[in-house]
This record gives sequence, C-alpha cells and structure tokens, in this order.
Amino acid sequence: EGNILVMKTGGLGDFLFGFPAINILKKECPTASITLLTQIAFSGQHLKNLSANNLESLPWLKLTETYFDETFVIKGLSIKEILKLRKVLKEKKISSIIYMTTPGEPFLSIMKKLLFFKAISSSRLSIFGWKQNFSTAFFRKYHDVWGLSQHKINGPLKAVKHFLGYQPKISSRDFKLIELPSFKDNLKLVAFKNDFESYDGYIVICPGSSASWKNWGKFKYKELCRKLIPVLQEMNIALIMAGPQSDRPLADLISQGLHTYNICGDFSIPEFSTIFRNSHCVVTTDGGLAHLAAFSDARLVSLSNGGEEDGVVSPIGNRVTELRNAISCAPCFGMDHCPLEHSRCVKDIKVEDVFKVVQSIIQKSNYNIMEYKNL
Repeated sequence: EGNILVMKTGGLGDFLFGFPAINILKKECPTASITLLTQIAFSGQHLKNLSANNLESLPWLKLTETYFDETFVIKGLSIKEILKLRKVLKEKKISSIIYMTTPGEPFLSIMKKLLFFKAISSSRLSIFGWKQNFSTAFFRKYHDVWGLSQHKINGPLKAVKHFLGYQPKISSRDFKLIELPSFKDNLKLVAFKNDFESYDGYIVICPGSSASWKNWGKFKYKELCRKLIPVLQEMNIALIMAGPQSDRPLADLISQGLHTYNICGDFSIPEFSTIFRNSHCVVTTDGGLAHLAAFSDARLVSLSNGGEEDGVVSPIGNRVTELRNAISCAPCFGMDHCPLEHSRCVKDIKVEDVFKVVQSIIQKSNYNIMEYKNL
C-alpha cells in the first residue's frame, strides 16, 4: 500500500467534503501511512474568511490529528518551501499523491496543482484524482443543464476510486466523523455537560457566517429565539448560541433580553462537533458549521442560499433538513457575494417555517435524555 500523500484544501465545509473519501481510504488501506498536505489560502474567499475571523491558521486542522499520520501546511510557493516539501516527500518515501479536488473545479486551477505536484515530487510518483469534470467560470452555469452537476463529496470519492483501481463499498458510517472527543475524556466537555446538567438537553443555534451575504439576519434569528424559548422552557431544554469567537458579539446582540447561553469561541471544532452530535437540534446558515453538524450526525436545520445548484453543497445526512427560498436568480454562482445585492434566497426564508421544523424535530426526537446524561 505504500506511503500516501493526500492533498485537500479549502475552508471547513470544503475540507469536510473529503472526509467520506478519507474514511474509505483508511478502511481499504489499513496499513498505509497517510500524510495530509493542505494550505492556508493564498488568495480568494478563503483568505478573506481567515482575515475576517483574525485567524492565522486553519482551525479545522484539529480534526486531522486522529485521521492522518502527519499533516503539512503549505505556507507559500517560494523555492524554499518547494524544496522543503521535496525533502519531506523523499524522507517519508511517498509513493502516491491523491488530489482530492471537487467536480467543476476550474481547469486552470487543476493544471496549477498538477504543476505544483511535479515541482515537489519525483517523476516516479503516481498522481491520482485529476480525472474530474473540470470547468471554467463561463461554462459552470450550464452544468445542471448538461447533467454535470454533482455534490462536492464526489470529487474526493472519485479520487480514492482512481487510486484504488476499483469501486469500494460505501456505508453510511463513512459519512460520519468517527473519532471525536467524548464528554467523559475531555475536561472542557465535562464542564459543559455539568453546566447543563439541570436541563433535559439543549438545541444549538449558530447565527454567524463567514460571508455576510449568506447570513439569514440577526433580526430573524432573534425572532426565532423568541418563538422557541417558551416551547423549550416547557420541555426544559436549553438554547445555546455557538460559533467562532468572531460570532460572539452577534450572538450577544441576538440574545439580549432572552434566556440563552453564548459559547461562541469557547470550544475547538472537534469539541463543537461533539456538542452538536449530542444536541436535540442544530440551526445554522450554509457553511462550515452546517457541514460539521451534518457529518457529526446531528439533527440539522440548514438555512441555505442559492449560490450554487441545489444539492451541490447541501449538508449530507438523513437527519438534515435544508431550507432555501427558491427564486429565479438562483443559482447565481456569486460565491463571495450576491450579484443582485439582496440575498433573498436565504434572507427571505420565513421565521415561521424554521420554527415549525425545529419544533417538529424536538417534539418527535428519539433523543434519549438518560443516554446523554450518562455520557
């Protein structure tokens, strides 16, 4: 099986789309040494998101600690950095590179990556994963018409199939984050559990977004909280606001005058994953935290936008409810903005619709309170 280098880049959501393929790779190659190569964004929306949240590193790297033997982060494209990576690949005796790209990725982007792989590796190294449905910005809008639209998890899955040379068996377990901190072993999670011991569980609302155009809006979140709190109080369920540290002021603003708990910035991404998994329900706009909740097997209500075709970046899971306002301008492929500057695809989702879905979930939930309290 040799030593394998996996390259997967992007923000939290894009990175999580690679986890089903990573789970399958580890299952099919149990004795292989697998190294992750990723990068802090050099430009574009991901770099803007990192800057907006005052982050100098990728916060989701903590998720990789139990999945890979080692992780290397590309910090630039200088000759010094390339020579450093060449040395690492040689010392680790890497025999194969699996590039986990996404369907529809721009052709020029793929070519740049392939040239990069050639620069850091020897000619004997095999590269897998480049056989995808490439595109350009102009032709992307025709993908749905041509039947080329695919969910982004398919890129990494195809890359692993390309590497293995056969179609591996895929199970529902492959679509879940498996190795997560527990309420018993993690001191911060023990404290969290103790703080909510008097409640019969909790729901989580993540009101922030790395891109303002994707956000549902603070007034709608506040209205939702107002409608939910009487129902939750009757059922003795706590309402928690969660997200990165940068979302704490927004959560405070929404929570003003309401009985909620703000834990924004208090936990790492793996810890939030455990908190999501053990909740009654998670409500969040499209983005990394929505996908984290889905892959954590949480009951998720995702408030999605019309930036891409339906089903291309939807959270994965049979416990996911995705709400979106279908309008004529979607998909717009704005990616980092709404071309018409109104974002009605997400902002016009009705509070009453979200409330009814959440109410239905918590009332019909098979959530075992005693199981939660005994974790």
